[in-house]
Amino acid sequence: MDETPWRTLDYVAAVPTLLPDALLPHLAVGAHILELGCGRGAVCRFLAERGMLVTGIDVNDAAIAAARTSASPKCEAMTFTAADILREPAVLHRQTFDGIVMIRFLTCFPYADDRRRLLITARRALKPNGILYVRDFLLSHGYQARYEDAVRLGMPYGNFPVFEAGGTLRFVAHHHSESEAMAILDGCEPMSFRIEESLSMNGNPCTMFELIGCPTTLLD
Repeated sequence: MDETPWRTLDYVAAVPTLLPDALLPHLAVGAHILELGCGRGAVCRFLAERGMLVTGIDVNDAAIAAARTSASPKCEAMTFTAADILREPAVLHRQTFDGIVMIRFLTCFPYADDRRRLLITARRALKPNGILYVRDFLLSHGYQARYEDAVRLGMPYGNFPVFEAGGTLRFVAHHHSESEAMAILDGCEPMSFRIEESLSMNGNPCTMFELIGCPTTLLD
């Protein structure tokens, strides 16, 4: 597998931060939360400011450095680690968490096997009765031609390449079908599933989903 482009990619999405407000009623003060794909740490700070202990992991060294630099004195209960959780799941050191957050994270993995491996890693890191929170992209009408072009290039449906202005491939992203999104809740007690309209990284209209579940069985 090629080196992930997200290790060095520097960008600010059109909607910079999606805050997990819907998660808060399911968490107690002092809960230990893991965010995978934490970027510059805005969501981690949001949770820490509400009394959570937070661990943020991201593959991008520069993003993790920025997260550490921008940490508020009120947010001392935050730990940031630069690691590729797909290739280095042992970075969790057998820690378990009360909640795991993945926001615009699974979209960065165009292969279904990788997304499933990440979900297995996340589910294994949850404490009994822990909460899984995922917010990501659904198939969107305005992307139909791009999905079909990607299929002609041999990619799974829902994938699409994103190019630099000069035509260099920047990364390949994935938008979930509703069945793929709902499959994330397999073996979970569903607590919430919501669909919303939003904007893509570059400001294109798109559809997203937000789900909350409590895993009851481990994925194989």
